[in-house]
Amino acid sequence: MSYMSRDSRLSGVLHILLHMAERQGPVTSEALAKIMQTNPVVIRRTLAGLRERGYVRSEKGHGAAG
Repeated sequence: MSYMSRDSRLSGVLHILLHMAERQGPVTSEALAKIMQTNPVVIRRTLAGLRERGYVRSEKGHGAAG
């Protein structure tokens, strides 16, 4: 793994956490993706890692299956 890849991921994680901290309530991966100009799947994968480590919690959204 290159340093550029790790730095890029760290930047993404920090960006997500800062945007979440600015909100008073829950925020969707779609809203974060729009803010960060990326695909919601990228946000969801990042959030999954943060959730596994206990930094964030999540719940299924309105149209979620399962």
